[in-house]
Amino acid sequence: MQRQQKDVETSSWPWRLIRMIPLYSQLMPSFENLQGSLTNLLQHQSTAALPASQSQLAMANNNSVLAEKLAQELLWITNKLGMCSAMEEAFLQWSTATNLAAFSISAHPRVQGSLVKISALLFKEMAKEDFDISHQSRFKSLILWLPLLCYAMNGVDTPVLSASEKAEVERVLEKTISSLSRLDQEVVLANWLHDYTFSVSDWPNLQNCYDAWCDSSRKLI
Repeated sequence: MQRQQKDVETSSWPWRLIRMIPLYSQLMPSFENLQGSLTNLLQHQSTAALPASQSQLAMANNNSVLAEKLAQELLWITNKLGMCSAMEEAFLQWSTATNLAAFSISAHPRVQGSLVKISALLFKEMAKEDFDISHQSRFKSLILWLPLLCYAMNGVDTPVLSASEKAEVERVLEKTISSLSRLDQEVVLANWLHDYTFSVSDWPNLQNCYDAWCDSSRKLI
């Protein structure tokens, strides 16, 4: 945790001021706790055997409902952190949530929907000029959460993101990827191409960004 906080410029006066706000001091611990609880629950679901009795089936259903509730609460807190202009630390937590990102791939579509919305919110914040996050944290967030964007079963009940929101997230992703080092771009885009090829979704389509990277790389040969 201490290492994560060093990525944020905590010495500047806006951050000192934000930390004096009571709402912020309540929200960030809640974000961390909810993230941990959801991770543990999804891990349990991914390793649990198929229900063999009515009681086990009822427990599995209760766990699914609880996971959906935790994901919705995490989304709500993320929105509130945005209102406090305190998304940097949430982003740092998200960029190191390795287990949550892995288990989200097999989560219930409604859980995935909330996690996709959280990722979209944080990615859009990441593209802002005054968003003070290291390139390494941006790289890690892309590696962790691009697979979910590709594999999430969007639109099972209602579309998770509108067409305009999806287009905006694609623009943000392309801008962020282009700001990385050439080697990091290669890693991110190679992973994206693999996931995008094997998923049934046509989003996020980063073909233009991939083509631009290929063209610039050829010029170096």
